[in-house]
Amino acid sequence: AYALNRTPDINYLEAYKSASASVETALGKYVKPGVTVADAKDAKAAVQDAVRTRTWSDKTTVALQTYIHSTTAELQPYASVDNVPTDLVSNARNDIYLIGEALPLRTLPSTM
Repeated sequence: AYALNRTPDINYLEAYKSASASVETALGKYVKPGVTVADAKDAKAAVQDAVRTRTWSDKTTVALQTYIHSTTAELQPYASVDNVPTDLVSNARNDIYLIGEALPLRTLPSTM
């Protein structure tokens, strides 16, 4: 899991954005046709449920992909952690933590 605060390495945010794009793409390979989430709020709720219950479903795959996209999009305008507005830091930190907790629930095939 990642932690977002005001003291990480200057390259942290760009590394997170790059890793997020890779994970989002990898998850996209496993999204089942017709399985959707309504929006970012629904995606977050589905990911929270998966982490809480320690279960994975087809909906979790698309939810996590959507949630990662949404979280990364919020951080996209900022070149470094120092530029992220204070009111966004806590939300981003929590989102990144939740993503980090969800990823191990599903072991994807090594063909990623």
